[in-house]
Amino acid sequence: MTHIPIRMRSRAHLTSLRAAGDPLVSKGVPVLKTKLIDRIAITNPHLRWSDTERTVNAILEEITAALARGDRVELRGVGAFTVRLRRDRPGRNPKSGAEVVVPEKRFPHFRPGKPMHDRLSNGRTDPRRAKPYNLKIISFFGFRTRALSAPRPA
Repeated sequence: MTHIPIRMRSRAHLTSLRAAGDPLVSKGVPVLKTKLIDRIAITNPHLRWSDTERTVNAILEEITAALARGDRVELRGVGAFTVRLRRDRPGRNPKSGAEVVVPEKRFPHFRPGKPMHDRLSNGRTDPRRAKPYNLKIISFFGFRTRALSAPRPA
């Protein structure tokens, strides 16, 4: 998909994208904010592109403002944004080799939630976090078979 300036996007453009299948999903390509807005506008045809753009910008601005205040932003099922502090440390000027002090800085940190982590790892979970299952031998039509039962409550 070629980039079209915001003022040129129209309902006809979004309709043509919708008719072309799903051109916005491709592996290894970063998701730009305009493509995210396109994606939301395509999947919600009752919304205008400009309304979708304002909504996405408002959400991102609110997340940024909360992090600037030092708050934690938690999106259930997605993850949590927090602010971490990197303390001041000694460093070197690469040009002159002189020792300098790199000042402390705050930076955003993202920790994915369990649903996102499971989806990204294709359902594989960390074996250390997996709950043990009880193995039972049951009789089914006279044959002895093994079955897994759910873990007992602690």
